[in-house]
Amino acid sequence: MVLCVLLFSGLVVQCRAASEADAQSAVNEASQRIVTCYETVAKASNAGANVTALLQILNKAGGLLSRAELALENGDLNSSYVLALQSQQMLEGFEAQALGEQNTASHANFVSFMINVVGSLVGAVAVLGGSFAVWTQLKKRGRKVIP
Repeated sequence: MVLCVLLFSGLVVQCRAASEADAQSAVNEASQRIVTCYETVAKASNAGANVTALLQILNKAGGLLSRAELALENGDLNSSYVLALQSQQMLEGFEAQALGEQNTASHANFVSFMINVVGSLVGAVAVLGGSFAVWTQLKKRGRKVIP
């Protein structure tokens, strides 16, 4: 009977240690994922993308991660593990969405530059060239009229 109790208690401690390691690993992975996603959102924001919806998703995932960390500190390993996994699942496809927003904003900035700067330069050159052509034609006509 004593042997069974010792053997069983050893298994429980090992299972708890494996659960604690799993929970800690899940929390660490979720934390790293959130940091990576925040960096991606920062790049998209710098490109001029509207990142409000992305930040809302990150805030919800961060809230789940905070609850997972609190549960881990309180020894609630199952809740910690589940909350960390939910946080990671909430961020599935997030980086691709943020990169899409970044690419859209970069393209919009490029088109805006082409229209505003290059278009203005081409327009100015066209006006100057047209003005010079009109002036040349008027000058030639003016010489013919005056003897």
